[in-house]
Amino acid sequence: MGVAGAGKTTVGRALAAALDVAKDAAKDATLDAAKDAAKDATLDAAKDATLDAAKDVTLDAAKDATLDAAKDATLDAAKDATLDAAKDAAKEGGDGWRFVDADDFHSPENRARMAAGQPLDDAARAPWLAALAEAIDGWLAAGASVVLACSALRRSYRAVLRRDPARVRFVYLRVPEPVLAARLAARRDHFMPATLLASQLASLEAPGPDEDALVVDAAAPPALLVARIRAGLAASTPGSGF
Repeated sequence: MGVAGAGKTTVGRALAAALDVAKDAAKDATLDAAKDAAKDATLDAAKDATLDAAKDVTLDAAKDATLDAAKDATLDAAKDATLDAAKDAAKEGGDGWRFVDADDFHSPENRARMAAGQPLDDAARAPWLAALAEAIDGWLAAGASVVLACSALRRSYRAVLRRDPARVRFVYLRVPEPVLAARLAARRDHFMPATLLASQLASLEAPGPDEDALVVDAAAPPALLVARIRAGLAASTPGSGF
């Protein structure tokens, strides 16, 4: 009986030890599972947070880019509208005078050539000068008062355009090269690039004393420039209406 009792005690102890081992194993497994789950949850949360942050940054950047583009488009539209209004006002003129730009008389071929950075030669300019001369003849015949903006670089070009020396006057807008370069660089929507300035100046023949041209400093503000031109032409051409 004593032996049997001792055996039961031993078995009981073994079972208790096994149970403790099982409990410890279960605890360890549960703890490991909890740790792994926590890691996965933390990693998923970090991924989600990073993704959300990236989305927010991308969205903010897209909003900023869209806003900047809208601002630029609005500013460009306003500038274009102002420029168009100024051109229209200039063409309508004051005191019955009309403004005409000689560049509008260039052929498509000449425009394409200049847009490609190729300067025009005398042969290419000849049809253009002929068209301008015809227009001037028409204005004179109609008794129209016109201000024609024209490069008329060479003396020979001006001779073609001086259809009636008593009624056609030349005003030479003398401008320093740096000022011309800055103005050309700021000009928009024109077929002639600023790179052609050097060739234009190389072809320029300033009016001589015998050409009776009014010479003005065109670096002055437009309002002052116009006032000087009108005063100079009025003084040299009595009764002209300037």
